[in-house]
Amino acid sequence: MINDDESLLRKASQDLYTKNSTPPAKRSFMHDKKIDAPDSWLDSHSSVITSSPMSQKPKTISWFKNIFLVSLGFLIVALMVAGFSFLRGANSISSRNVEIAVTTRSFVDGGEQFPVTVTITNKNRTSLELATLVLSYPEGNQSNPEAVRRITRDIGTLSSGATRQESFDIVLFGEEGSQRLLQASLDFRVTGSNAVYTSTGDTPLVIRSTPVRLVADIPDSVIPNQETTMRFTISGNGTTTLSNTAFTIAYPTGFTFIQSNPAPSFDTSVWYLGDIPATGERIITITGTFTGVASELKTIQASVGIADARNERLLSTIYNSISEIIPLTNAFLTISTKVAGRTDSAIPVSATSSSSVEIEWENTLDTQINNAEIKVRLSGGAYDPARVQANSGFFDSATNTITWTRQQVPGLVSLAPGETGRTTFSLTPRSAISGSNPSIDIIVDIAGFNSSGERISATQVDVKKLILNSDLNLLSRTLYYSGPIANTGLVPPKVGQKTTYTIDWQVSNSRNRIINATVSTTLPLWVTWENVIVPNSESANLSYNTVTREIVWNVGEMVPGSLDAKTVSFKVGIVPTGGQVGSVVGLTGDVILTGRDDFTKNDISINRRSMTTQLINDTSTVGAQGQVQP
Repeated sequence: MINDDESLLRKASQDLYTKNSTPPAKRSFMHDKKIDAPDSWLDSHSSVITSSPMSQKPKTISWFKNIFLVSLGFLIVALMVAGFSFLRGANSISSRNVEIAVTTRSFVDGGEQFPVTVTITNKNRTSLELATLVLSYPEGNQSNPEAVRRITRDIGTLSSGATRQESFDIVLFGEEGSQRLLQASLDFRVTGSNAVYTSTGDTPLVIRSTPVRLVADIPDSVIPNQETTMRFTISGNGTTTLSNTAFTIAYPTGFTFIQSNPAPSFDTSVWYLGDIPATGERIITITGTFTGVASELKTIQASVGIADARNERLLSTIYNSISEIIPLTNAFLTISTKVAGRTDSAIPVSATSSSSVEIEWENTLDTQINNAEIKVRLSGGAYDPARVQANSGFFDSATNTITWTRQQVPGLVSLAPGETGRTTFSLTPRSAISGSNPSIDIIVDIAGFNSSGERISATQVDVKKLILNSDLNLLSRTLYYSGPIANTGLVPPKVGQKTTYTIDWQVSNSRNRIINATVSTTLPLWVTWENVIVPNSESANLSYNTVTREIVWNVGEMVPGSLDAKTVSFKVGIVPTGGQVGSVVGLTGDVILTGRDDFTKNDISINRRSMTTQLINDTSTVGAQGQVQP
C-alpha cells in the first residue's frame, strides 16, 4: 500500500522528467496568513511592520544557552580553587622542597679514604630547624652482610632558599667490581610544629680494587669421593700493611675436610694471617673430598678481612671475597655396584647367608680406554676374608682387594666410548660378630690408559656399605607333655575324642633393635581355641579373632641379646574325624614373624611351617608320631 507522501513524491518526479507535464493552475503558499504591504516606500517616520514572523522574538532562552552558562560558572569556580591551592602550597612545608645531592667519585679503591660531599638546598618559604644529616654506607661485616655504618651531623637551622654543603671522608670495603650505595638523609622540623620531616638522596659507586687480592686455584670439575686440593693466594694490593687479617671459607654440603697447609687456626675453616704488608703474600692449600652425583654444583665461598674480636669464626670487615662453583662430573669409567638389585649407599643384607655383588662399568669418555683395571677394597667389622668368592677376579687376602684386569676380563683390553661390562663376586658376613651395627664396606677404584697413552686413575668412584639385618629368630613348637600348660586326651589322638596341645612360640634377637615385631597364624576349622595363655602377662598382647580364626601376638620391641628372648604359650584342642585316620593333622597354619630392623630400616619376615600333632621337640616320645588312631 502506497501512502500519500509516496504518491506526491512519485508525481513530482514524473512531472520533473516528463516533457509534456503541465504546471499546476495555482501555486500554494507555505501558510495561509495574508500580510498587507504598502504600495510605496515608507518614510523615516513610518512605523515598522511588526506582524512579520521573522521579526518576532522567542519568549524563552534556548536550553543550549543554559548549558553554556552553567559550564562557564563551573570553570570560574575551578580556577578560583586552583589558584587558592597554588597560593596555599607555595606557603606550605614539604620534604620534596628540600633537595639532597650526594656527590663523589664513580670508582673508588677498597680500603682507601675518599671524599663525599652532601649538598642540601632548602626551597621551602620557611626555615628548617633542628636539622640532622645522616650519611649511611655498607659496613662490609661478615656477621651481618646488611649492616651499614652511619655518620651523623647537626645542621641546625637552614634558612629558606639557603644551600649547605657537608664534606665526609669515608672508607669502603668489598669485592672487586661490586657496587655500593651511599645514602644521605636529613631530618628537620619547622617553627610551630612537632612534626619531623625527612628528605633523602643517594648515589651509587663501584669498588675498583681491594686492599687484598684473593685468588683461588680450584679444578674446573671434580669426581665425587676423589681427594681434591684447592689453593688460595692472599696478597697485599695497597700501600699500607693490613693488621689482624684472617681468612675464612664456607664449604658446601658434602665436602669432607682432610688436611690443609698451614693447619686451620680454628675449626677447619678459619686461618689467622696476622699482618699482611703491602707486598706480602699468604698461601693456603686445602685438601678434601666432595660427595654427590654427576652434574651437581658445589659452591665454595672464601673471604679475607679483619678478624672479629667477638666471634673467631667471622670477619668484622671484609676486604675481599670470592665465590667459586665446582661441578661434579663422572669418572672416565662410571661404576654401579648392586646388591640384590639395590644401589643404595647402605644396603641391608642377611647376616647368615651369602650376598652376590654385581659391578657394572661404562666408558664415559669420547675416546677409547685401554687396559682398564677394576679394583674392590673390602673392610668392616662384619667382613670375613675367608668367606669371599672372587669368581673371575683375583682376590688378595693380604690387601683385602679383588682385582679385574685384561687377564681376568678380556673386555677390559679396550673399551670404546659408551661400551659397558660387568663382573660379580660374593661374600658372607663373619659368623661371630662383636660390636653393634656391624657392616661390610665396599670401595671401588679404577685405572686405565687414555687414547694418548697417559695413565688415568680414580679412587672411591663408588662406595657401598653392606649393613647386616638383625638375626631375628622364631622357634615354634607343639607340646603335650612339657611346657607351662597341662593337656588332656589321648596321644596320639583318637577319632571322636578330644586332645589338647600347647603351641609354644619363642622370639629371639641377637643383633639390631627390632620394632613392631608380631607373630601370627590361623587355626584350621577342626581346631578349637581353648583360651589359655601363659604367661598371663602376655594375655593383653596375644589375641584370637573368632571370625577370621587368626591368632596375633604383638611382640613389640626386641632389644639385641638372647636374654631378652620373649616366649608365649597357648592351648588348642582337636577332635579327629574318621577322614583323618592315619594322618598327622595340622593344628595351625604357617607361623609368620615380622618386624622392622631399626638400624637397617629394613622389614624382616620369617616363615615357619604349620604346627601339627607331631611332638618333635617334646620331652616324651610316646605318641610323638601324631598319627590319628581309629
